[in-house]
Amino acid sequence: MKNVNKLFWSKKNILIVIIVITATFFFVQKNLSQASDKIETTKVKQGDIQEELILSGEIDAGEKVTLRFQTSGRLSYVGVKTGQWVNRGQVIASLDRRELQKKLKKELNTFVNERYDFDQTKDDNKDKALTDAIRRTLDKSQNDLNNAIIDVELQKIALDFATLITPISGTVTNVTSPIAGVNITPSQAEFEIINPNSLLFVATADQTEVTKLSDGLFSDISLDSYPDESLAGSVKRVSFTPKTGETGAVYEIEVAIDSPRLIKKLRLGMTGDISFITRKSENTFYLPIEFVKFTGSKPFVYVRQNNKIVKKTVTTGIETEDKIEITSKLKKGDIVYDKAR
Repeated sequence: MKNVNKLFWSKKNILIVIIVITATFFFVQKNLSQASDKIETTKVKQGDIQEELILSGEIDAGEKVTLRFQTSGRLSYVGVKTGQWVNRGQVIASLDRRELQKKLKKELNTFVNERYDFDQTKDDNKDKALTDAIRRTLDKSQNDLNNAIIDVELQKIALDFATLITPISGTVTNVTSPIAGVNITPSQAEFEIINPNSLLFVATADQTEVTKLSDGLFSDISLDSYPDESLAGSVKRVSFTPKTGETGAVYEIEVAIDSPRLIKKLRLGMTGDISFITRKSENTFYLPIEFVKFTGSKPFVYVRQNNKIVKKTVTTGIETEDKIEITSKLKKGDIVYDKAR
């Protein structure tokens, strides 16, 4: 008898649990249905709205050079070291010039001899009739003299190229061969100089973004290295041709940095984002973007007319991540619904 009662109460408990679960399920479904039927509303607001374009990039320099010799030779003088400031026109390094000077002296001697030969040829033929043979002799003598002059000039150029002179002022950032007295090739002795006063921010924009940018457009730069500080800038150059090596049409944007106080803290290669205000409307009407619907490309909103919620076609302007400008058909304070009943 006890076993029968125990079995009865066990079945009864199971039945109670099933009833509770079923009731809970229907209660939740009813609340969800009511929540989905709920209509949200908002009012048209009036204020400023602006379209912002954000690009990624890094710090670069407008003035930077890598100096190297044109020929191999013995490095006889190194006048700079990494971190040193140099002025435009300053001698950076030079090769051993003794051999070049001897060659130049030899070419000068050859030139003098050719000059003597040329003058002698003219003197020997000045009283003779100017025949074709004599003309050829004089022309040959003139050509020999001209070649001697060219050889001297070439040797002078080679002597000048044995000295590296910086074309810009700046900081020496890299010296690959800092010790004099070693034999080098052009690739083994490089001197990199960067003008820190020419630092700029370089970003890339695709073909849909570059049309919104123009020279002089102001911007705010946020660097990953200094997240709590903002740099002011203005567009210096928008490239006319796409950047090579990129997928699709990508254009380079150079932005001058207009923050003298912070520029000394910057280093090449620092990355960050730059934002531009490409369009702005003041004292205009706008709505939260989720309240504006589209049929194809035509925008509309839901409004109440004659106690019914109906569609109303509108025209829109600037669009941001959370707001959209309304340029017609609505005014401040108008109530807009997120959907029809």
